[in-house]
Amino acid sequence: MKGDLHFIQTKSGHLQLIYEPYIFVTDSVRSGRTFWRCMEYGKRCRARITSKNNVLRITNPVHNHTDNHMDKIARKYELGEVVTCPSV
Repeated sequence: MKGDLHFIQTKSGHLQLIYEPYIFVTDSVRSGRTFWRCMEYGKRCRARITSKNNVLRITNPVHNHTDNHMDKIARKYELGEVVTCPSV
């Protein structure tokens, strides 16, 4: 999947990926790939994304929760805390 990528930079300097109405956090980085998991993984959400060279691959699109993260995302845009990166 190609297109601009949007990230939230946390106070600790980590990046969170915004994809559709959800926020994903880094699970691990291996062999040049970043593995992202839904920020609701503590609630056993198994939605996952893999990225390499700013190209996303949705490995599991299914979320186990009905509420999305749009309120938090909108707040971060208002505060100017969203970084946009063009994909390759």
